Amino acid sequence: MGERQVIKQAYRFALAPSPDQEEFLSACAGASRFYFNQALAVVKERLDQRVAGAEVSVPWSYKELCSELDHRWRADVAPWQPEVACGAYQAGFEALGKALQNFTQARRQGRRVGFPRFRKRGRCTESVIFQRPRLLDVRHIALDNRIGPVRSKERLTKLHRLLRDDENARILRSTISRSNGKWFISFAVERSPKLRSARRPAAVVGVDVGLTRLATLSTAEAFANSRPLQEASRKLRRLQQQLDRQRRAGNPDNYSPDGKVKPGRKEWRTSGRMARTQERARRLHERVANLRGDQAHKLTTGLTREFGVIGVETVAVSNMLKNRRLARQISDVGWGTVLQQLAYKTGWAGSTLVAADRYYPSSKTCSFCGLVKAKLGLSERVFTCDNAACGLVLDRDLNAAANLARMAEQHAQSEGLDCHVAAAGAETLNARRGQVRPLNRERRSPVKREAFPEATQRREALAIA
Repeated sequence: MGERQVIKQAYRFALAPSPDQEEFLSACAGASRFYFNQALAVVKERLDQRVAGAEVSVPWSYKELCSELDHRWRADVAPWQPEVACGAYQAGFEALGKALQNFTQARRQGRRVGFPRFRKRGRCTESVIFQRPRLLDVRHIALDNRIGPVRSKERLTKLHRLLRDDENARILRSTISRSNGKWFISFAVERSPKLRSARRPAAVVGVDVGLTRLATLSTAEAFANSRPLQEASRKLRRLQQQLDRQRRAGNPDNYSPDGKVKPGRKEWRTSGRMARTQERARRLHERVANLRGDQAHKLTTGLTREFGVIGVETVAVSNMLKNRRLARQISDVGWGTVLQQLAYKTGWAGSTLVAADRYYPSSKTCSFCGLVKAKLGLSERVFTCDNAACGLVLDRDLNAAANLARMAEQHAQSEGLDCHVAAAGAETLNARRGQVRPLNRERRSPVKREAFPEATQRREALAIA
């Protein structure tokens, strides 16, 4: 028998803990931050010893940190260890191991990144791992016997039904995190593959992402970009200015007469008004992130459930962010999130995702004759073919989406898939409710199977007689 086919999926829910439960979770999150800082101090000390010439091992991953800093070390540095969940040190070591690995990978790629820094309360991601959570019902979760069942703000019906009906479904672990004063729980679930299929499995669509529009499809359908950060920028600017005035009023000794911050180490006092202003700014940032994620989920879910083959472009977002004039707009649209969601949702829906080569000229290529323009400025929003015999004039994004659709069709057919490029909505049905698709390069539709005028006249004459 072959190995069972399973996939991994994450479920995230908001929690509503009681004051006692929130105190315990806060202590666990603080312990996780403490273990992170203590382990980072050990890593830095070992690196200094290695620079001095000593041959010492430096733990550089989660497994190495757990083996080097065993329970005896943890008992020495944290005698209060039994008072918190054991997942506290696991979350701290896991975060540090991931940070060290990311640092090494970024340096190998030639990027300028800093070494991991010590974490401070309120200025880092606070989380703790629970290895054996249990769903008591659709509203309560059992995490630790010391705090009792924790209530969820949302119904857990979807996850509860999955664990009941799927024999391969099981919770691997749960991670509790705090964001802007709110507690969330994320379940890492192993389950059977989703038995989904696209509504049009043989249809191919090209997707061109942009700034003015979130995405333009080869079917001439466009998805608007809500621009959540731009919409909230005015209110966010006022909050930041208000926070700066409050900080200057509460810490006058830290500023020179010209208004600049004095050099050197200093203590900063945070008043109650400053804390409230900071909380309002954090909530506004959270709303912006939620709106951006919502529009990405709606786009990607609709694409994967409708089309069998999806063609996209490979976007180097990190390189494009170097353009200081467009960096904010590029970050606001969230191209990386859209492409990342398409990558895993196509597997769930049984669709095929085809990514073009990084230097594929989707915008410069004429979707009608195939001629590639030598240069196409960013300000040119209408594509005009340079071939006099062609003369195609088309929206720039729609032209790129059509090229991506054709590229995806060729790739899918080379893999043995029987597919065709989805027609535009206005050309989908003819008089006999059949799909109208161009059969030649001149883009002439098939002749409609309707009666000729002579035959119609003969039928009318016979009816009169």
